[in-house]
Amino acid sequence: MPAKNAATATDIDDVPTTAQTTAAPAPRISLPDIGVELSGKIMEVTIQPGLDEAGKQAAFLGINGHGLLVPRGIPVHLPVEVVEILKNATMEIYEREGDRMVARQVQRYAFIAMPVID
Repeated sequence: MPAKNAATATDIDDVPTTAQTTAAPAPRISLPDIGVELSGKIMEVTIQPGLDEAGKQAAFLGINGHGLLVPRGIPVHLPVEVVEILKNATMEIYEREGDRMVARQVQRYAFIAMPVID
């Protein structure tokens, strides 16, 4: 079998190299002292980028008067308490129903969260 380079096509039967199978660990976002004892449970979270310019910037989350910037589009490790902030972050949008506008609550951030197993 010839040596592989970037220009060589691979197929499903190829054995992946260590570089292909080992992903860099997600960065852990550090929190300021917020005056609350956290559980210590961590989740890997990816906040999806939005379509407009604001959707490409880091998401600002507030916790006990402190601000936290979470980058979008890359997995990061966050305490479960911060993930709860994401779950509870909603915004009101208006939709037309017949001849009137109706308010509806929707999630502010689209995100994926999964527990980190130590």
